[in-house]
Amino acid sequence: MLTIMGYSQLRDIKTFLKQCPTQDSNITTILNDFEIRLNGVKITEFPCTEPVSAMSVADYSNPLIYLQTLRVIYYMDRYLPENHLPWTDQTLYDWMKDNVDGINIQDGVSGGYCCDIIDGKLFFVTGNQDASNREFDKYWRGISGNITFFAHEVRHADPGSYPHSSCCGITNGCDDTYDENDLGAYGVQYWLSKSWLNGDIYVGAKVSHTPSEINEIINWELSSLNISRDRFCNSIPGIAKISDFSHPLGVIALLTTSDIIDNTGSAATSGGNITFANQVPVTERGICWGVTPGPTISSFTTNCGTGEGSYTCDLTNLIPNTKYYVRAYATSLFGTAYGNEISFTTVVTGTSGIAPDEIFFYPNPSQNVLYLNGPKENRNVIIYDMTGKIVIEDSAIENTIDIHQLQPGVYIIKLETNNSIMQDLFIKQ
Repeated sequence: MLTIMGYSQLRDIKTFLKQCPTQDSNITTILNDFEIRLNGVKITEFPCTEPVSAMSVADYSNPLIYLQTLRVIYYMDRYLPENHLPWTDQTLYDWMKDNVDGINIQDGVSGGYCCDIIDGKLFFVTGNQDASNREFDKYWRGISGNITFFAHEVRHADPGSYPHSSCCGITNGCDDTYDENDLGAYGVQYWLSKSWLNGDIYVGAKVSHTPSEINEIINWELSSLNISRDRFCNSIPGIAKISDFSHPLGVIALLTTSDIIDNTGSAATSGGNITFANQVPVTERGICWGVTPGPTISSFTTNCGTGEGSYTCDLTNLIPNTKYYVRAYATSLFGTAYGNEISFTTVVTGTSGIAPDEIFFYPNPSQNVLYLNGPKENRNVIIYDMTGKIVIEDSAIENTIDIHQLQPGVYIIKLETNNSIMQDLFIKQ
C-alpha cells in the first residue's frame, strides 16, 4: 500500500490478499465500524497465518474471509474524487458503515439478505460458505464477489429502501431497471464489476497476477456482468464483451515515447506524452535507456518533472556508434508505467571526446584487472552494469581496476578527468 492525501491505497491486490487482515494498522477502526457475528455472537478473534493463500481451508474461516473483504473495501476507492460512486458521494466503505452495523453469519442461511436487528443494531445476514468457496475467497475473484454481495445487501438498507421486484421472472429477484442515476441492489453489483473491469476503480489486478490469472479475472468479471444483466427488466445493459474495454482491469498510466532527435554521438533528446494517469498525480516522469531491450527506472534515467502531458528529456554520456533502447516512464502512487520502446544508434564521432593516446584501458575482454594509461591526477572511473547500476567507482591511482568480483558479461566504463570524459563497453570474462 502507498499513502496519498492521508489515505492508504491498494496497488497490488494479489500481494495485499496474502496479508493477514489482523496485521493491518487500521483493523481496529474496521472492527469498530463493523461487527462480525456468528449466529448472533460477536467474533473478536480471527486466527490467521501468512501468506493467507497457503492457509488450510479449515483454518480460513468465514469470519476471517469477511474481515479480509471489509479490509479491501476500506482501502479500495479512497483515492478517487467525491461522487465517484453514482449512488453516494462517499467511499464505498463509508457508505456501508453509515447504513449497517455489521455482518451476521448465520447457520442454515443460503446466500444472504438484509437485514436483522441484533442487540439494537442492524446486520445484513449471510450463510456459512463451504470449503470450495472459502478456498476461492483467498483470491481476488472471490473477494470481489463478496464485495458486490455486501454492497447489494447494504443497498437495501439505504434510506428510501430499494426492494426487489419479480419482473424478470424470479420471485423478488429483479430490479425494475438499470439506471445509473438511481441504481437498485443488482445495479450496484453490476456497476462495481464494470468499474473493476474498466479500471475505473483500480486495485492493481495486473501487477502480480500471471497472464493466465489475469485472463481468469477478466472472464470472471465479464461473466458477473452478463449474469447480472438478466436481473433487469428495463434499460438492460448489452452483453459485455472483452472488446468493450480498452484496457481491461485498468492501467497505471498511458504514455508514448518520443522519437530521438539531436543525436550527437554522446547525447540525444527524446521524451514522452502522458495522456492518462488513472485519476492520480504523476509524481515523476522521464525517460530510461540502456544497451539492452526493456530499459526500466533501474537503468539510466533522466527525470523530466511531474504531471501529465508531453515533455522532452536529454540522454547524456552516451557511447558513440552504440545501439540504445529507450522508453518514456510515468510514476504515480500505483507504480511505474512505460511507453513504447524505441531504439537508435549514436553517430560515430571518432574520438569519444579525447585523443586515443590521452587515456585508455586494456585488455578488452578482461578477466580480473583493467589497466589504464594517461594522467592519474583528478581521475575517476565508474563502471556500470547494463541496467545502469554503478558496480565499481574508483580513482584508479595505481592505473588498475580490480574487476574480479564482477559477473561475466558486458559493462560500461566511464573515465573522467579534468579535461575529458570517455565511455566505452568492455567484456568481463
